[in-house]
Amino acid sequence: MNKTGKADVMAVDFAIKPGDTRIDVAYTMPYTEGADLAGKVVSKDENTYLIVPNGVTLKGDGLNDLGAEPRTQAHIFGITGASYKVQLTGAAVAAPAEAAGGEQAAEESGPRIEEIMPRVNSKTVPILLVALGILGLGFALLYRASPPPPASAQRRGTQG
Repeated sequence: MNKTGKADVMAVDFAIKPGDTRIDVAYTMPYTEGADLAGKVVSKDENTYLIVPNGVTLKGDGLNDLGAEPRTQAHIFGITGASYKVQLTGAAVAAPAEAAGGEQAAEESGPRIEEIMPRVNSKTVPILLVALGILGLGFALLYRASPPPPASAQRRGTQG
């Protein structure tokens, strides 16, 4: 993300394909109960959310309580206006993954990116054998189907 000419506005430095595009901006900050947070929403999208850890709630105008995220139990609040000013209340409760091993366990609990080769890659030899067999059969059938040389050409070759 790059800074723009406007204060507190960032821009992405790559082309965004048409259609549904999701850009997640996440950051952490030290938690202070009762702290006020304010910000503005640059996009004209109704799908802008503030997400707080389990046990923390937000109070303010223009917030829509959407419930808890099932896996992490983080609480989700939708923003209805172009700006927000909220107050944090409550105390953060550690998620089960974080309680087990701290921050590293939380990172490890997420989905893994793994490279899976197509099944066809393991069948390369049989596929090549079948293809070469089909080509060989086609060649043999075409060779046998070609007409024999005319009989007059065969007689001339033997008499002369």
